[in-house]
Amino acid sequence: MSFEFSIQGRAPDGSPIMGRDDQMHAEFFVHPRLSLSKTREANGVQVFDGVEMIRLIQPGEKDVVCVMSTDWHRARFPRQYEAFQKGQEQRNVGTPLNLLFPTAPETIATLNASHIFSIEQLANINDTAIGNLPFGRDLTNKAKQYLGSQKGGQGFHAMQSQIEALEAKLAALSKPAEDDDPDLLEDREPIRRKKAAAP
Repeated sequence: MSFEFSIQGRAPDGSPIMGRDDQMHAEFFVHPRLSLSKTREANGVQVFDGVEMIRLIQPGEKDVVCVMSTDWHRARFPRQYEAFQKGQEQRNVGTPLNLLFPTAPETIATLNASHIFSIEQLANINDTAIGNLPFGRDLTNKAKQYLGSQKGGQGFHAMQSQIEALEAKLAALSKPAEDDDPDLLEDREPIRRKKAAAP
C-alpha cells in the first residue's frame, strides 16, 4: 500500500478508496435525519431517525469524508466499529505521541487537532499533510527517527538530551566578552600591556 493519498481501489458505490486504512482516522457515529414518512404520520410534527454514519480523515489532511456507513465500511474498519458499538473512543492504535514529545503538550494538541494520534501516523503522513502542519517536516523526521531507533524512545531521548546539552554549552561559550566580569577584565588588562611593553 502507498503512503500517499492515492486511489487504492473502489468502494461498492464506485467512490474511490484513498490512502491507507491502517493510518486513516475512521469514526462511526449516529446522525439525526428527518423522516418524511414518519413526519406525515405524526401530522406534521418533525420525527427524526438515527442514521449510522462514518467520518473518514487521512491524518494531517483537512478534507473530511462523511457518508452513511455500510457493511463494507464495517468490514473495512472492524476495530473502530466495535468501539462504536461499545460506546468507546475510536482512535487508531499505535505508539502514543507523548513518548516522542514528553515535554511538549502543545505539539501533541496541534497534532491531535489534525487527527494525528500516534507516532506511526505522524511518520507516514503525506507531503500535503506535512505542509499543513507547523514544522511538519521536522516533526515527521523526528517520528521516523524514533521509529527507526532499535531501543525505541530510550536511545532517542538520550540523544536528544545530549544534543540539547551541547547546544547549551555552545551558547554559553559563544557569549560576547562584554558579559565577562569587569573585575576580571581589569586584571587581564595590565598583563596584556606588560606583554606589549616588553622588548
